[in-house]
Amino acid sequence: MANSYTKFRTNYVKFTDKNVLDAYKEAVENAVVNDDPLTIHTREYTDHYEIMFGAYSSLLGYPVNTNDEDCDEYDYDAFIKTLQDLLPENEALIITTIGDEKLKYVYGNCDIITKDNWV
Repeated sequence: MANSYTKFRTNYVKFTDKNVLDAYKEAVENAVVNDDPLTIHTREYTDHYEIMFGAYSSLLGYPVNTNDEDCDEYDYDAFIKTLQDLLPENEALIITTIGDEKLKYVYGNCDIITKDNWV
């Protein structure tokens, strides 16, 4: 069986409240990705902030058992729900995931999260 290589990234999400941005960033930092470190980019403008995140690996979610360093169970839904609760009105978080297995099998997925919905 060949190795599967996955990457993901999000769009930039706009925040006007610095405290909500900080809570969102902390929620993202607590997520677990497979293999490579999580990269977070923030941009500051005069009237708002923007943040995105991604990695050259899979996004797993929050560890189910935070007391176990070797935890191999993750809750993706809880991670998404946390970010969803912090999203400003009229903003969408789009998580785009792509991957391949020896370029023979190429796959992709996109999660679109708003304050009220997740598809």
